[in-house]
Amino acid sequence: MPEEAFWETLFDVDEIVDAFGWTGTDEPRDRHAIEFGCGYGSFTAALKDVFRGRLDCFELEPEMICRTKARIPEGCSTVHFHALDFLAEPWPSESRGAEVAILFHMLHLDDPLSLLRRVSEHLAPGGTLAVLHWRSDRETPRGPAMNTRPTLADLEHWADELNARSLTTLNLTRSPHHFAASIELP
Repeated sequence: MPEEAFWETLFDVDEIVDAFGWTGTDEPRDRHAIEFGCGYGSFTAALKDVFRGRLDCFELEPEMICRTKARIPEGCSTVHFHALDFLAEPWPSESRGAEVAILFHMLHLDDPLSLLRRVSEHLAPGGTLAVLHWRSDRETPRGPAMNTRPTLADLEHWADELNARSLTTLNLTRSPHHFAASIELP
């Protein structure tokens, strides 16, 4: 990860959260979500106000959990941190049944479809996979190697493999280095 101040110049958190429709007045606020890889907590700080039912944050690096915890007000009882390798280790039972899986900057793994399948199995029926990633159609100031970045065609293929009900791409104008999509599961 780059230095935190630089990292946070690379996207607009409010635009991204709004693009997913999580801040609309019609959206139920008591939903349960899982954030995969909270990093510096750039999104966690905003998501805690959106997912007031429960927000589980899975993160491999304990120092990132400490950094993110510092951004969450003391006494906030809806955000729960789990230091674990979510690709290899069992997930806490209380994270099962979430309505939304937040997979921001995660799908450049060796086998992203395996992760998406595992996540889908833990979500409630009709759950949503929220995807944000570095664009693969042009150079960006950060991000993984271009050949490892997912494309829209990759997402469409993975959505088909998951028997998704829909895949919707989202418009991001203030986050030009990223693309976002929502995959609605059966």
